Amino acid sequence: CPDGSYVSRIAPSCEFAACPLPEGWKTSSENGVQFSYPETLTTKYIDAFEWPPKVTVEDGEFSCEKVNLGDGPPERMIPRMVDGRQYCVTSADEGAAGSAYTTYTYATERAGKLISLNFVLRYPQCMNYDDPKQSECLAEREAFDLDGVIDRIVRTIVIE
Repeated sequence: CPDGSYVSRIAPSCEFAACPLPEGWKTSSENGVQFSYPETLTTKYIDAFEWPPKVTVEDGEFSCEKVNLGDGPPERMIPRMVDGRQYCVTSADEGAAGSAYTTYTYATERAGKLISLNFVLRYPQCMNYDDPKQSECLAEREAFDLDGVIDRIVRTIVIE
């Protein structure tokens, strides 16, 4: 685990037990799904706009095929492997007042179920800042590990 502790595999799926939650994480339980998430992203420039993620669990097969969602903003769909787990990441951007709002859907399969996490992050236009803030903003974007945050959330999901 990130804190240096160890966990064992648990039956019946033989997945590893969840690592202890880091400080600042909360647990939510809605619609028969329990999961933990960071209360804040601990970033200075990137903001969680619609947070915590909305988690849905459904029966179905995992695939990463483009689906036309109609009149919304243009979307990107990218398959990603994060710490051994396959994700399909869909994102769409909208701009407003010096910021870009990106709507994300991370989809994966776990224990025979299709799991989706939906949320929105706000990214400021870093070029609108003077240095040193501009450099800090750009460095934060480069270093921010969104995939890792989402994978850590997915690993905490318990279907009740």
